[in-house]
Amino acid sequence: MPARPKDQLAVVTLICGYGGHPYEVPYAQRNRQFCSRQHANAAHAEGRWQCPAGYSTIDDLAERYRYSRCHIARLIAAGAIEVEYEERYLISAAQEDRAKRNGAFERGKWEKAAKPLVLARAQR
Repeated sequence: MPARPKDQLAVVTLICGYGGHPYEVPYAQRNRQFCSRQHANAAHAEGRWQCPAGYSTIDDLAERYRYSRCHIARLIAAGAIEVEYEERYLISAAQEDRAKRNGAFERGKWEKAAKPLVLARAQR
């Protein structure tokens, strides 16, 4: 890492990305986003469960239709539910309505859905 420029202070004041309060760090750590590891973990855990407005996740559908997460994943792998993949599976309201009309959430119709989600991911 290059040395600190002579005109730069040895200590830099930053704003915590989670708490929003100022904290001081040495110049070498000027790219830090959070004041502590606890705030970094809390910020990432909070962001992990958020999804864009108008979308649902596998967990949301499992809770809404009283299926297990594995069963919803099998429905996705079987093609009964269309999804958009952005680091996780996101189902739009239109895709959910289409799956309802096609009977994807009816009990008994898809009890043994095709293949597990891990195999579907591997085939991509």
